[in-house]
Amino acid sequence: MNVKEIIQHPASDAVLLAANRANYREYFRRYMLPGSAVEWHSEPGLSWFASGLPADFLNEVFELDLADDAAEAAIDRLLAYYHSIGVPSFWLIWPGVQPSDLGARLERRGLSFGSEQLMVLDLADLHAPPPSQLEISRVDDEPTLREWLHLVGISFGFDDVQVTEFLFAGHLQAGFGDAAPMHRFIAQQAGTAVATCSLSYDAGVAGIYDVTTLPPVRKQGAGSAVVATALQTAIARGYHYAILQSSAMAVHVYERLGFRTVGTLVVYSDSLEITPEP
Repeated sequence: MNVKEIIQHPASDAVLLAANRANYREYFRRYMLPGSAVEWHSEPGLSWFASGLPADFLNEVFELDLADDAAEAAIDRLLAYYHSIGVPSFWLIWPGVQPSDLGARLERRGLSFGSEQLMVLDLADLHAPPPSQLEISRVDDEPTLREWLHLVGISFGFDDVQVTEFLFAGHLQAGFGDAAPMHRFIAQQAGTAVATCSLSYDAGVAGIYDVTTLPPVRKQGAGSAVVATALQTAIARGYHYAILQSSAMAVHVYERLGFRTVGTLVVYSDSLEITPEP
């Protein structure tokens, strides 16, 4: 799929599922910095990367879609490699991949599992929430990016300095301004940053990521407000569809905005964490 072509109406669920997968992949490729020690490997049926950092989502098997014997060998090889460099790993099972018992094979090797809902939104059907008292703005400079990333780290539970600096460098490489391939948004309440999200323009759709809300203000609409602002930006940029991956407890938040579920992404990890509720 040409990542520069915006998907037009009407689009089938199969097309939007493929776009969800491709958008996710490109989002993470932005962290593959030139000159860094990050490894990115891609071959038919197998894509994975390793940062060497102590965060499972930065050592990820993005795609494993192979026949039985080849899948067994790939699982053992990659687990051995991740263990040899002392890092946890994160494995994604997208709808329709083989072998059909891939999850059971990972469980037998001690990995824990969870799931996320693959959701899509026809942006013509966006149900924007009522205006809020929050001050929501696009992140367009390094100091605000630092503040944005600090809040993301609090919500997702990573405080390792190396992880934070790695993520900062990846977002910094994406750049700022109208023409950037992704935009980040931050919501403030009485001068305090309380919610975030990011918007990634890839695979013909607008992808929502990094949705966080500080615990004291959760369930008060801050997450919905910042996501709606991002989606309105995507509309202004000419996009017709948005995608995201949602934890089970956040699905209702996105459904109120007009998103619907089109599939399930099963995730396996050596150190599975729960996605925070917006």
